[in-house]
Parts: sequence; structure tokens; C-alpha cells
Amino acid sequence: MRPARGINTADTDSLQADVMRFLAIIAFVLIAVLSLVENLAPAPAELPKVEQLPAPMPAAAAQPTKAVPPTETLPAAERVATEASQEDDKVAASAPEPAMVLRFSSDKAFLFLLGQGEISLFGRQGAGFRQLTPGFELIDSTLTGNLYEVTPKSLPNIVRRVFARTNTRDPGSETYLVALPADIHQQIARLQTRYSERSGTLTINRGGEVHYEDT
Repeated sequence: MRPARGINTADTDSLQADVMRFLAIIAFVLIAVLSLVENLAPAPAELPKVEQLPAPMPAAAAQPTKAVPPTETLPAAERVATEASQEDDKVAASAPEPAMVLRFSSDKAFLFLLGQGEISLFGRQGAGFRQLTPGFELIDSTLTGNLYEVTPKSLPNIVRRVFARTNTRDPGSETYLVALPADIHQQIARLQTRYSERSGTLTINRGGEVHYEDT
């Protein structure tokens, strides 16, 4: 029989060393490849920072909303005219209305017309009026004719004393009405129309003529 051949130990060790070196080379290559891949990979995009807003304050108690007046639509000229008209209306409303005062030109003129029966005079007595006759007597009578109020100071003192003797209502209060004939009444009406926007005095003279006097 042939004797068996022995295994070469040196060859075996050399083969193992080659294998280990090959594995080490592969490992280094893999490590290098992985590092290269990581460097080439795009960096993740940074998301924009969101600014944190302050927390909302607690709502205050609801306040009633004031109504806003509508905007004027009138043209400027028309608006100015309207405002001026309103101001005129206010002035007219606050201004006293023009008044006419009726009087006689003199005591003689009044007494003459009374004595001729051209006019009649009524004075307040108590709850009513009494008429003065041409003889200076007071009689109960009904108010008739074209009546006008005359101021006490425009009457003769003798006439006022007659009424004062029997005036038990209020001696300090005097009210007199004079009834005028148609012609004098018409003259007064014309003058009142002509001077309707003015105050003044209407004076009756002895002849029954009426004249306007500005005051």
C-alpha cells in the first residue's frame, strides 16, 4: 500500500490570510461607499419658522354700537342753502311777531268821536264789559261792531276814572275795547296789510282818519 500524503500546513495558513485580507478590503470599500452616499444625499429642506402669535386677550364686555348717521348726499351749495333756511326759521320762530298799537291823536279827538256817536267804548267790569255813553254813564251792553283793543294810557283820564269807580274785579287791571265805524275799520285793515311785517302805532285823529307811525 502507498502511504498517505500529509497536508501542507503552510499553504493552509497562507490561504486563510488571503481570505481575511480580501474581507478587510471589502469592508473598507463598503465603509467608503456608505460615507460617500451620505455626503451626496440632499440635506432636508428647513421648514419656515412659524412665528408664535400672542394668545388672544379675553373679550371685554360687549359695548353697544352707536349708530352712525347717514352721510349727507346733498350738494354743498344745496346743503348750505338748507342750513341757512333752517337758521332763518329758528330766528323767525324766536323773534316776536310785529304788533300794531291803536290810539287816538288826542283826548279831544277821542271825546269828539265819542260824543258824535262815531265810536263806542267798552270797559271790563267784573266778568263782562260795560259801555260808556256820551254822557259818561256806564250801561250794560253787548259787544258789537268792529272791536279793537286800545291801551289805557291812550284814553282820557276822565274816562278811566268812570270805569275805576265801579270796577270791582281788579282795579289794577284795565281792558278797553273800542267799536269803530266801517270807514275807520277799512283804513286800519289796509294799513295792517301794508305794514304787516313791521310794528307801529295806528293813530285816529278827530276827522276819523288813521295814520301809521313807525316805532
